Amino acid sequence: METQPMGAATDEVRDCIRRLVAVIRRSSTGGSPVDGEQLEHIQKVIRVLSLSEEQVSSMRFEERAQVL
Repeated sequence: METQPMGAATDEVRDCIRRLVAVIRRSSTGGSPVDGEQLEHIQKVIRVLSLSEEQVSSMRFEERAQVL
């Protein structure tokens, strides 16, 4: 069974992930003013957006509260 990103894999979520990945790629070539700390936050956001509802529901309450 294929799991989908939280929010039923909406086009907006996928588009957001693509745009964030583009920011990361631009930063590696020096084409973005994003610093290392901001890149870490962007990567965390991508991981959270990529979680399936099943993965979120299997988290401990404290973790889930941070994600949601």
